Amino acid sequence: TSVDLHGEYLIVGAPMAENAGALRTGAAYVYRQDLGGSNAFGIKHTLLPTAAQSNQAFGQSVGIWDSNIATADSASRSVVGGPLFDNGGNVDAGRTSFFSDATLSGEFSGNSVNAQLGFSVALEADNAIAGRPSQLVSAQNNTGQVDTYSFNGSAWTTNTINLTQTGAQRGYRYGYSVDLSGLVAVIG
Repeated sequence: TSVDLHGEYLIVGAPMAENAGALRTGAAYVYRQDLGGSNAFGIKHTLLPTAAQSNQAFGQSVGIWDSNIATADSASRSVVGGPLFDNGGNVDAGRTSFFSDATLSGEFSGNSVNAQLGFSVALEADNAIAGRPSQLVSAQNNTGQVDTYSFNGSAWTTNTINLTQTGAQRGYRYGYSVDLSGLVAVIG
């Protein structure tokens, strides 16, 4: 599982959760403070993958942002990683899914075998990053890459900037873990 907390919101990833058809697609659960009673978190949204594909690990990584900390029950933005999503013939290409409250507001899939996009994710205000630690870079296996995203007020878009480690070699797995603070990214 994975967790993130911001303002009055908590998100919990459950990458092995079963959908209604008994497939282990994964899920993420968004909780809001005081929704379960005074000082108790109650479930606000259940986020599910758009593809009913077994073992995609949707929820392995999660991030959440409370859009207005000063206002109770304000809107939330979430990102959920599913690093084992198969994109066509690309096994384990991965996928990141963005939500505004419970509404899908962007979805991006890896485009190469075993890239594992969404292995790690981080969200801060209108910016997000997602690691693909198994991405092939410069003919080096498992070198890794980090994708960057922006929120334009209604939807998430991918930026043309994808981060790689200078001089990275096979096995570096850049993007295995990520975090954001303002516009500063920390990548492991």
